[in-house]
Amino acid sequence: MHGPHVRFALPDGSVVDVPPGGLVGRLPSAAVRLPDPRISEVHALVSLRGRELWLLAQRGLVEADGDRKADVCLRAGQRIVLVQGVELEVVDVVLPDSVLVVVGAGPKPVELSQPVYSLSLDDGVRLVPSWVRDAPLHLWADADGWWAQLQGEDEEPVGEGTLLEVGAVKLSVVVMPLDQLGTMATRSSDRIDPPLRIVARFDTVHIEQGDRAPAVIAGLGARIITELVDYAVPVPWEMVARAIYPELDDELHLRTNWDRTLRRLRAMLRRKGVRDNLVRADGKGNIELLLQARDEVVSDG
Repeated sequence: MHGPHVRFALPDGSVVDVPPGGLVGRLPSAAVRLPDPRISEVHALVSLRGRELWLLAQRGLVEADGDRKADVCLRAGQRIVLVQGVELEVVDVVLPDSVLVVVGAGPKPVELSQPVYSLSLDDGVRLVPSWVRDAPLHLWADADGWWAQLQGEDEEPVGEGTLLEVGAVKLSVVVMPLDQLGTMATRSSDRIDPPLRIVARFDTVHIEQGDRAPAVIAGLGARIITELVDYAVPVPWEMVARAIYPELDDELHLRTNWDRTLRRLRAMLRRKGVRDNLVRADGKGNIELLLQARDEVVSDG
């Protein structure tokens, strides 16, 4: 099986791979079907929380690691007792190579690793990993994936590219490879250029490159680079465009102005001797900083 899954050895000696959302129980459709009257129709559920797979008990508790628990973080070698005499052995756990993150809820991307989040607008914009009554936005995961619900509206599915607007607050959901978590932006080793030190100051950006005089980018080009430094991950171009053109409501005018500004920024980078792919589109509607291994980014705005 490709993708994240857990491999269970069953009491009869058979082995089954179970993806996120797979059920353990008596139901004929259960991924792990156990025909025992003490086992509930839906006894447990395999759930993906960020970068980990969990077994969530749906009826009472299960026993693992010497304790009775409502949920178990799965790892190879565990023995999970569902009821006396009925246990599953965790043979292997295959984890995802990427996770969903939310951009715009604070200075850093928020990895969706907990089952429920609430948006708080008190003292800044934050995603709180719990259910908060009357929050303007809730995010939660179930067997079908992630969902979002704005206050007073119906829930909607959440996935790569989802944009969520709560008044003036704009949140974007992106997929981020695990090996990029904790880095400032996409980093590439495809080519080797002198390392850059990028100091973003909102209206100006200073780019130092070896012994050369710093290249100074001003105006809207500096705003674009600063926004990407602050987001730290690839984000939909529209989020950045609306940040620098808040007065433009028409999508066609917004796209026209964005494309023109981006062309000018790349031309300016070339003229100043900076690689023009520093700011690039990823082919999926996102815009990002393409950094090399030794590049350094400083937010000084």
